[in-house]
Amino acid sequence: MIYLLDSRNYSQEQNEDAFALHTKHYQHIEVDRFVERFAGQHGIVCEIGPHSNFRHITTFPGFHRAIIDPYNNAPGAGISVIPETLPYPVTLYRCLLGADSDMIPSSSFDVTFSVSVIEHIGQAEAGYDCNPTDNPPEGQEAPRNAFCRELFRVMKPGGITFHTVDHAARNLSFRKNFLDAGFVPLEPERPVPTIQECLKSPTAIRQRRLWAKPQHHILMPDDEQPLHSVLMMAFVKPKPPRLKRYLRAIRRRLAA
Repeated sequence: MIYLLDSRNYSQEQNEDAFALHTKHYQHIEVDRFVERFAGQHGIVCEIGPHSNFRHITTFPGFHRAIIDPYNNAPGAGISVIPETLPYPVTLYRCLLGADSDMIPSSSFDVTFSVSVIEHIGQAEAGYDCNPTDNPPEGQEAPRNAFCRELFRVMKPGGITFHTVDHAARNLSFRKNFLDAGFVPLEPERPVPTIQECLKSPTAIRQRRLWAKPQHHILMPDDEQPLHSVLMMAFVKPKPPRLKRYLRAIRRRLAA
């Protein structure tokens, strides 16, 4: 399940909001909508890389909450210490998933998500290149594959993972990283957007202000804006077929 954030899916008020020139405005709205499907459910939810923004993880009232974030002043990481005033208990794993996350038990989480985080995986190794490519460099793909494999390990069978991802045309390739790790698309998949749709869709949500905070009032050059549309990705870790579970149970009994 991969789709472009589209301005037609938001109200006139949302599209005219003071923050509407920043993609995070729409990413937060989209995640709020996605979280609604977990109303009344229970389990363990984990946000990857929340930094100092805990807006969404508070909206899982029936879930125990966990966070994966090194809080080490890494580029883009915001604060270096988790606040002590959170209004709910939280389990914190100070690590980078896929790099030094062995302390997280397997099959820990029912839901995982991130907001404008995973596009940074492999970004430095690829020279911070936002341009689309049919052949992503190995320096980018190796940490992304490690991340997706480790995410698969720490999620429970049947668990759902969803992510908003900037630089859409460049990061369509993330779909292959998730599928290669064993995930399957959540729900019957919509047609996956093409690179050209990411670049040229007239209704795609795009970052229109420069990213750097001191320059937030300056418009991004028109020729750069097509590189900054946004994807929503959602996958599920499949449950083992019943037959396989049955055979494993028989083998355990025979070995006893």
